[in-house]
Formats: sequence, structure tokens, C-alpha cells
Amino acid sequence: MLGVRLGVVGILAREDVKVLTVYVDLSVICVAALAWRFGPTIVVVLFGVLRFVLAMVGVIARVVIKVKIDITNGFGIWLF
Repeated sequence: MLGVRLGVVGILAREDVKVLTVYVDLSVICVAALAWRFGPTIVVVLFGVLRFVLAMVGVIARVVIKVKIDITNGFGIWLF
């Protein structure tokens, strides 16, 4: 199994089952939404606060997106 961790964004890939699992911490999604709505200036300040609040509450801050790649008959990608 190959695991790559980039800050708060991670990717897990298993070559034997051809399933790619991408997991993103909840704070990244919240910060991206804030950046889209309010601009990047306020997000820099709120990012540290948001990470602290999520850690103090003890929230499991992970969203899992699985992508199945089937290369048997052509090429296809499914999200499940």
C-alpha cells in the first residue's frame, strides 16, 4: 500500500484492488469555502482558529472520497 501525506490532504492508493482513496480533513473544506466566499485574507487568520476548534471538540475531521478505477474494459472512474 502506498500512502502519501501532504499537510492535511492525504492520498491512499492500493494497486492490487485499483482503488484510490482520497481523504481531506474537514478544515480544508471549510477553509476552501471561506476563501471562495470572503477572499484569502481572512482565511489565513481563520485557518488556525478552525483547526484549534475542531481539535478541541474532538470531531473526526475527515471526509473520505473513494475513486474506483476499472481498466478491464476500457477506462472508467466511479465515485462511491
